[in-house]
Amino acid sequence: MNGRDEMRDRELPVNSEAELNVLGSILLMPDACDDLASILRPDDFYDEPNRLLYGHLAEMHTTGKKIDLTLLRERLMSSGDYERMGGAAFLAKVIHAVTTAAHAVHYAEIVREKATLRRLIMAATEIVKDVYAGEATAKEALGSAEQRIFSILDERGAQSLIPIRDVLHEAMDRIDARMR
Repeated sequence: MNGRDEMRDRELPVNSEAELNVLGSILLMPDACDDLASILRPDDFYDEPNRLLYGHLAEMHTTGKKIDLTLLRERLMSSGDYERMGGAAFLAKVIHAVTTAAHAVHYAEIVREKATLRRLIMAATEIVKDVYAGEATAKEALGSAEQRIFSILDERGAQSLIPIRDVLHEAMDRIDARMR
């Protein structure tokens, strides 16, 4: 087997168990969203049902809506995502995936790590395609490769660097929503 075949047969890095544990942790302890929001984005989830569910949970949390199974189910049904995600069977799988929400941040870090590795693989694949296309000089190809790799870091760094006034406004909005 040559190197190309070996690479083609490999699976992208993913930890579906960690993804389910993050989601289950939120359902067990909705306040975990406070810690997870700074770590994860919906597109960090590899499995589409997990990505959709996290998007809904994060949106519910940031808009101050209570997170419980009944409200979540209603939201998913009204958006058309309930059946798309797998319905009651999927939600049951999420709920039973975790016994404690104490390790939610640890699971989130695993999910984020795998997402970063997938982004790196995709960037490297694009770099290889560009080089084989032969449309750029070596210097241009290196510049493009560098830009792609650094954009992965920037993407992560930009998420953690938020102006303090935005953080304060968001925190105040959450506090107001919870007070109501």
